[in-house]
Amino acid sequence: MNIIEKAKQLAKSDHQGQKYGEHDYFDYHLTNVAANLEKNYKEYLGKYVNDWWLNNETTRDILIAAAWSHDLLEDTDANISGFPMLYKVLVRGMTKPEGIDYVSYITSMTNVGVRAIKLADLSENIKESESRQLNGYEKQRLQKYKLARHILRSQNETQ
Repeated sequence: MNIIEKAKQLAKSDHQGQKYGEHDYFDYHLTNVAANLEKNYKEYLGKYVNDWWLNNETTRDILIAAAWSHDLLEDTDANISGFPMLYKVLVRGMTKPEGIDYVSYITSMTNVGVRAIKLADLSENIKESESRQLNGYEKQRLQKYKLARHILRSQNETQ
């Protein structure tokens, strides 16, 4: 079994029963984030797209696998010990530490792979939010997502 299928299986089992709004978390959010990263891989890497370690199929597959798993450590008790080190680094990098504010968390993302996954996640969160009527809290969260996307895009062009 390849790493993407292994990550999908882990995400499906560990997110079982969780919801993303009215949708199944796995079938809706995780599927969309992974597909978004796969479709926009080069765009999300920004100026790093031609770096040797990013410009190969193995690394691409590990990033897509990590996209399937991007919320595992925050939302579940998943065990990722059977995965390659890069996958673990990416999934841990997507996990917001307790006690840190959201903007600090976003600006601390120095790994371009983590930023690419987060951009795919934010893109899906923004698209979902803009597709429906939002209350005051949801409008603030949408603005937070847009600010985070702007910060990450800027980092990909300047760092």
